Amino acid sequence: QAPIGLTNGGVMHIDLRADGPHGLVAGTTGSGKSELLRTLVSSLALHHPPDRLTFLLVDYKGGAAFGAVAALPHVVGLVTDLGLAEARRALTSLRAEVRRREHVVAAAGVTDMVEVPSSDASPALVVVVDEFATLATELPDLLDGLLDIAQRGRSLGVHLLLATQRPAGVVTDSIRANLSLRLALRVADEDDSRDVIDVVDAAHLPVDTPGRAVLRLGPTQRRDIQIASTAGTATTAARVHVESLHRTAHAGHVADHPLLADHPPLADDPLLADHTLLADHHLLSEAPPRPGRDEGTTGAVPTTGTQLDRAVRRCVEAAAIAGIEPARRPWVAPLPERISAASLPGPIWAGGLVIGMADLPAEQRQAPVEIDLRSGGGMLVLGAPRSGRSTALRAVAGAALADERCPTQVYALDAGRSLVDLQRIDGPGGHAHEAIRLDDAERTLRLLRTLRRRCRQVEHGKAADPSGPRPQDRVVLLVDGIGAFIDRHERVNRGEAVDLLSTIVTEGPGAGIHTVLSAGRPNEVPPAMLAALDRRLVLRCATVDDVIMIGAADTVGLAAELASPSLPAGRGLYD
Repeated sequence: QAPIGLTNGGVMHIDLRADGPHGLVAGTTGSGKSELLRTLVSSLALHHPPDRLTFLLVDYKGGAAFGAVAALPHVVGLVTDLGLAEARRALTSLRAEVRRREHVVAAAGVTDMVEVPSSDASPALVVVVDEFATLATELPDLLDGLLDIAQRGRSLGVHLLLATQRPAGVVTDSIRANLSLRLALRVADEDDSRDVIDVVDAAHLPVDTPGRAVLRLGPTQRRDIQIASTAGTATTAARVHVESLHRTAHAGHVADHPLLADHPPLADDPLLADHTLLADHHLLSEAPPRPGRDEGTTGAVPTTGTQLDRAVRRCVEAAAIAGIEPARRPWVAPLPERISAASLPGPIWAGGLVIGMADLPAEQRQAPVEIDLRSGGGMLVLGAPRSGRSTALRAVAGAALADERCPTQVYALDAGRSLVDLQRIDGPGGHAHEAIRLDDAERTLRLLRTLRRRCRQVEHGKAADPSGPRPQDRVVLLVDGIGAFIDRHERVNRGEAVDLLSTIVTEGPGAGIHTVLSAGRPNEVPPAMLAALDRRLVLRCATVDDVIMIGAADTVGLAAELASPSLPAGRGLYD
């Protein structure tokens, strides 16, 4: 509960639990909608600590609506400019948060989060979405998901507040059924007003009075209110000088307190201790100057910032003084666009290849991507040009040579000259050989024949070929550009190199030889090789059809995401 403005009966308080638990706000340009959201969030924050109340702010196609409130210690996330990928991630994370809260309530043996012991309870989470009408048009699945969360979150301390300029056509029966708290500022026409508060009153609110609104609390409960503004200049409360009535050395002495940063400290005389609380709450008015004192030391202090800035600053200071830990976030920050190999942890098991980080919003965490070649064959890296295919192969090479517990030899067939300096990636686990260029047919055949002999020797229990890698060494074979490799070698020696590679891909794992291929399109990979490569890393693809053909996406939306030109290089889906 928190005050948000004035009504004929005095100060108007909003109680999200009693009046909601979910709400709808509408207001056209210049009506004060953004200011209302800032007032509501800051007022709730001033009245409830961040260990009892948190906010998730979603400003679709914007970022300026919430302003300084994003710095509140209560805010667990600010999401702006939602694209398809970000929307999917946000919805998945919120559903995971609802499941987590369901487990908390169930473990306590109760039916509502308010009944959970305070030591185990999760703080209330208010999800505020600005411009949800645009979101509903462009990402309808996200809005449907939010409404589903609203239904499930009623007893879990999850509140949903939707705001828009134009409610016409997007305020559905489902929204009306779930969002019982409705507040309409001035709207464009009577239809918009009916969509929100069931009457036309909001269409006739005065144009020259921003913040004037009609609050609907039920079918017959409506009130005209004036929303408080946080945009005014912050005026520091007058300085207070406290002087002991006992003429002692304590007269005029002051004490320090972090919450009184804008005031001179108060006297530390024990007889005056009670005045500290009064001054803390600004209940003392300015004292007249005492005789013999400099009148310039009393009165208003120069002002800085807005009332909203001050409210945020006070909340931050109060949380620090109270020792309140940062609120738990319903999701972790998005993956960075670049990750250095040095920042990755080592493998859990001997021979594991840690090649990157995985975003797991359904589990509200991120984890290293560790490939275990022992339990399967090889891996296909699929992606359009400049999607990060060669970088992925280099990451595999570096990870394979980083673990001294598993001696490894890395060989490469380079169709794009991107692995030309591969031998520089040597590590404690082994050695990377110089990459063989596409046009070097003789060296290509020599390498593939040697690896094929190892497959045959292991199959028949024969001694190792002294010209090849040591029998105890694992072999990782990289092929950068399988399509170009086949085009170059299928007419040389009747396609011997292609046949040898196919044999190595399918039979090599049993002999400790694991192949990692890169391809630009799925149809570049021969079916026999594709079937043997049981792991897939799908980076940005040229078309949605490529993603669907490889079977990496279970929905059209995810396939479109993987084919988006805005997907960063090195970002993809590991299956």
